Amino acid sequence: MTSLVQTGDIAALVAIAGGAATVVGVLGALLTSWLRQRDPVPDEPSWKGVIGVVAVPIPAGGVGKIAHHRRGARAAVAARMHDEPTGAPVGTRVVVIEVRDGVALVAPMD
Repeated sequence: MTSLVQTGDIAALVAIAGGAATVVGVLGALLTSWLRQRDPVPDEPSWKGVIGVVAVPIPAGGVGKIAHHRRGARAAVAARMHDEPTGAPVGTRVVVIEVRDGVALVAPMD
């Protein structure tokens, strides 16, 4: 009789662990989906013409980061200067000319 109780206990623990793993998997999938909506990878149609501000300095020939408000939240994306031999310091207003491989190519507004 004791071995049957122990076997039942193990089966119950396995069932509980399986249920918990399923819940964690579903929550992880929902969180991943939500995060992708909040910080989308830039694509040409949605970012072209967007006006932003340099948030991380863009060095000459290098990559920095721009930020702007998107869907009521601040969004940031990697950026490099478009046809500009110089970089851009933090606070520079820029416009997105195009996007290549997830990096916004920007020009100064002034």
